[in-house]
Amino acid sequence: MSDNRFSLNIAHYEAVSQLSDLQLGILMRAVFLYAKDSTLVSDDAPQVVRVAFAFIKEDIDAQRAAREARCRKNRENAQKRWARKGKTSKEKGKTAKKEQHPTFNAEGLIAYWNRRIRETGSRMPQIHRLNRTRIALIEARLLEYDGDTRKIRDAFEQAFASPYLNGAGKRHWVADFDWILRPENFSRVLDGSFKAYAAAVQKEESPAPAPELTDEQIQQQAEARKKQAAENEAARKEAQRNRILDAIEAFEQNPKSLQGQIALQAYQSGLTHRLGISWAPSVTSLNRKAV
Repeated sequence: MSDNRFSLNIAHYEAVSQLSDLQLGILMRAVFLYAKDSTLVSDDAPQVVRVAFAFIKEDIDAQRAAREARCRKNRENAQKRWARKGKTSKEKGKTAKKEQHPTFNAEGLIAYWNRRIRETGSRMPQIHRLNRTRIALIEARLLEYDGDTRKIRDAFEQAFASPYLNGAGKRHWVADFDWILRPENFSRVLDGSFKAYAAAVQKEESPAPAPELTDEQIQQQAEARKKQAAENEAARKEAQRNRILDAIEAFEQNPKSLQGQIALQAYQSGLTHRLGISWAPSVTSLNRKAV
């Protein structure tokens, strides 16, 4: 966030108290990265961490939207104070014009974003919901550029053309609509700063030409990759199975806990059956959860 601060809601303590020290460390790192540059938690993170992260993410988004609204209100109040200090009618007219909220078609910008993603093949996610946070971000950027929606469209085009913003970096991170419109990012995207950065990253990461392989070596590599993929999948399923077993144990102790909710969701979705776990929530536990 642009003021380098964010706060955590004490109401989330019950959820995070169910996490192990390792899981809590993963969660805190993910929260700080999201607050810093809107990086989402990794898909490889434990499910319980991703669930807790989703709750905290909503709080951070709300804080950002509130800050944008406060900044906009402060600008309006400052303009009103100047208008009351005896300016000429011409100056008052200019000030009043600045005080007006820019009129814009938010749905049109969303439609443009989604259409250009399809046309350019960008890896950025499409937008399916126009919420208050996004409206506040659009309004703030338009206030900075005299209501010129072309500036926002130009920034979108710069982002679509940037390999780095589309996952070409080492972390394969991909920007999104909200990240681009953040005040700390928008001007850099609009100026094309990430194009030059992407070129430097690509040059640094470009591997040396690989030597030609024989058919036998190619076959051996393919078999090795297939074996490694099978081992990775087996390890992933075993780890997932252990996490669900831990969640089931937590459910039996406290069905209302975050881990307990994960166990119930796994049962309802059929995940426990697919993992070979023979378990169903008892009527007693369900009644405890309903109370």
